[in-house]
Amino acid sequence: LRDVKIEKIVYGAIEALDSIEVVKSMPIEKRIVPIFDLTSFTTLSDWIIGIERFLETGNAEMIKNLGMVSLKPLLIKTRGKSAQNIRKLLQLLNSFSKISSTCRSPQFRDTIKVILDVIPRVEEELHFLKPFAPLMEKVRIKFSKIDVAGEISCELGVASWCLEHGFIQQGLTILRESIVNYVIINILNEKNLKDKAIRDKAEKMLNDDHKEIPSSIKKLWREIIIYRNDINHAGWREDTHSPEDFERKLREFINRAFQIMI
Repeated sequence: LRDVKIEKIVYGAIEALDSIEVVKSMPIEKRIVPIFDLTSFTTLSDWIIGIERFLETGNAEMIKNLGMVSLKPLLIKTRGKSAQNIRKLLQLLNSFSKISSTCRSPQFRDTIKVILDVIPRVEEELHFLKPFAPLMEKVRIKFSKIDVAGEISCELGVASWCLEHGFIQQGLTILRESIVNYVIINILNEKNLKDKAIRDKAEKMLNDDHKEIPSSIKKLWREIIIYRNDINHAGWREDTHSPEDFERKLREFINRAFQIMI
């Protein structure tokens, strides 16, 4: 069923009275059956699914929605003053999953910095949202792996995140643009990474085998372009690659990029 919201699950424990045969012989007024509210079990099940989905795919939408539903009564009661940091982290995780899946590279560093900054404060509020507690250390570990000190190191870290969560096309795209940024920062000595003219100049230097760019960078660029073009053109090429090829090569490209660009 789609678009169905479960309000409550209850269970009438008729077996607590006696066997079905005996209960059938009892007067109706004597058939007083204990009722158990099992709603919390389905909520727990949803949390397990949501956490597993986030860890495997990087998609935080389900845990964000579950968390906001659980926190809503408290937020109303305290006029939004309690559990502010948990709410903020849930929204940030969902935001990061969206910007990584859509390759919004300029937003990576600031988003990750805020996530890492808010985590210690969230730990003080976990009693408000206990199902979220098992995920906290994993979130800390995942985002601590991404070095936000520089633009290039951050992009390579997010490319690794994409590989880990199955975003192969996004990983190749982010990796390609990180090489352009490397040339802009280290060869052209420019700071405006969004300027189209500067980016075009950097790409032309890479494509024209410019002598100022290290040969290892140019070689990596050419190889990434082959796989990135193949995946972006949906395999409609003579020399195409398998899904396994893309994952294997992305891992190799990321490792090489860390070695030569950081």
